[in-house]
Amino acid sequence: MISKVIDFAKEWIADNLILVLLMAAMFAGMQYLYYQQSQALGEAAQQVEVLKLKISLTMEQQK
Repeated sequence: MISKVIDFAKEWIADNLILVLLMAAMFAGMQYLYYQQSQALGEAAQQVEVLKLKISLTMEQQK
């Protein structure tokens, strides 16, 4: 019984190995792109805060 399960698992892995590898590569790529997007959004938010501060200082100097 156990050997049949092991044989089935080996056969399934052999048949679907490329699919599993492609899914893993796709997942890794999506995680990388999500990380890049998160960093870009964080940097953009930081730049907005700097611009707001600069505008605020400029408005103070004009008074």
